[in-house]
Amino acid sequence: MARSIVAIVGLQNVGKSMLFNRIVGSRVAVVSDEPGVTRDRNLRQVEWTGHEFLLVDTGGWMPENADGIDALVLDQTRVAVDEADVILFLVDAQLGAGEVELSLARIIKRRNKPCLLVGNKSDRAPEGPAAGLQSLGLGEPVLVSAIHGTSIGQMLDDLVALLPKQLDDEAASEGVRVAVIGRPNVGKSSLVNQLLGTYRNVVDAEPGTTRDAIDTPITVKGQPYVLVDTAGLRRRGRISSRVEFYSHLRSVHSIEKCDVALVLMDANHGVTQQDIRIAGLAHEAGRGSILVFNKMDLVQARRPLEKRLAEELERVMAFNPYAPVHFISVKEKHGTKALLPAARKVDGARRTRIQTADLNRTLQKIVEYHPPPGRRPTRIFYGTQIADCPPSFVVFASRPENIQRNYIRYLMNQLRKEYGFEGTPIKLSLRRRR
Repeated sequence: MARSIVAIVGLQNVGKSMLFNRIVGSRVAVVSDEPGVTRDRNLRQVEWTGHEFLLVDTGGWMPENADGIDALVLDQTRVAVDEADVILFLVDAQLGAGEVELSLARIIKRRNKPCLLVGNKSDRAPEGPAAGLQSLGLGEPVLVSAIHGTSIGQMLDDLVALLPKQLDDEAASEGVRVAVIGRPNVGKSSLVNQLLGTYRNVVDAEPGTTRDAIDTPITVKGQPYVLVDTAGLRRRGRISSRVEFYSHLRSVHSIEKCDVALVLMDANHGVTQQDIRIAGLAHEAGRGSILVFNKMDLVQARRPLEKRLAEELERVMAFNPYAPVHFISVKEKHGTKALLPAARKVDGARRTRIQTADLNRTLQKIVEYHPPPGRRPTRIFYGTQIADCPPSFVVFASRPENIQRNYIRYLMNQLRKEYGFEGTPIKLSLRRRR
């Protein structure tokens, strides 16, 4: 299920990064009293009362006649407003609403999107300016203090009430959603075109041709799929223009929407740091992954290279050893036909449900063979699967705090050995039995 995007927008120095950090729960954005510190976007996953969304911290809104780097920040903030499902409009309650706030409010209203008006620094705000926030025409403001955490819970309750409703079975009804992700110019559009059997998407040797994420339904041997061709993901330091940032945000959202990600890489370049980061986005989002090396037609000695790349993956992508690896050549149409059936198999693994009795028989064998280490014995009583997509388990124990991370990895590896779970991450947490 796709997570909605919530963008925090407002003028410089109203406390956007402070509020972002307060919501996320860690200092991931630079906070300073100097206006204009946030030059790039921060994007983090947030969960509140069972509702998940992606929170975007933006640079400060400023007058329309801004130039230089200020104009670039303004442009990227517009992108966040355009792409967001819900807008959190932050205003300094001490200062109230001025002309620049009114201009931003007019833009938000023209977008016709849900918006939550929030007055920050309310602990130091006189009544007059705070009451004047209603003049923005965006409803009753929620008054908070980001630095002290005052009324943040109420604000988040109001925020999740504005999130669009989404159906859990949306993807299942339309087919397996397969996102082709990767760095620019690794052959994503060419691969999608070949899978579609038509030149639907523009293909160009110039990196970054695909600027949007395009969803295309397709049926292969009676099986439905939805292909998503995403814009190339660059390092954030290189996301310098409105178009680049828009592409980056849409690509991240495409990963959130998909069931399985085909992580496309250039076999001639090996595994780059950006490849690792992109694969990590799919892993962290709980999506299935297939690692695909393209441009094998340019390789002189194919078998030695395949072996070297497999060893490199084992070393630098230890977080997703479950992902199957495919070597293809889009140009020569070699190996591409196997990708969609492989994606369907991975999607099936993501949706696996294991009966509790079966799971506990397996856990008993695993624990008997290798009990949890430690001076004080820790008993593992039973486990149960609490979710799928990805498969998620909870195991109840007498002293869960004594169980080390490497033993948790051992349990997960043994569950994989028993049930497969090819191509999908799995989650396992420990709880104390009451």
